[in-house]
Amino acid sequence: MKILATAQGGIAGQGGHYEVDTDTNVQGKALEATLDNDHFFATPPSPPPPAGADQLHWTITVDDRGRRHSVSFCEDGRPANQRWQKLLNQIRAAT
Repeated sequence: MKILATAQGGIAGQGGHYEVDTDTNVQGKALEATLDNDHFFATPPSPPPPAGADQLHWTITVDDRGRRHSVSFCEDGRPANQRWQKLLNQIRAAT
């Protein structure tokens, strides 16, 4: 399984880019468990969220043996984004 997290926006255009291959990464099984627990592939696709230009807008894309799905959220601390923030933190820790 391949996981890609990319960001746009932020102060001074700071972005982010993280890639994880769960087949070769030590934390791969934990990431896969989080994706399953959060029903990642069952979550409806979401367009990039509208928010202030100073906030990071993240898109997490997962490719798993022919299945591809993306979820977008704003890194703004809102409770609705908490599960995606947790996933992003795991992705960051795995890279």
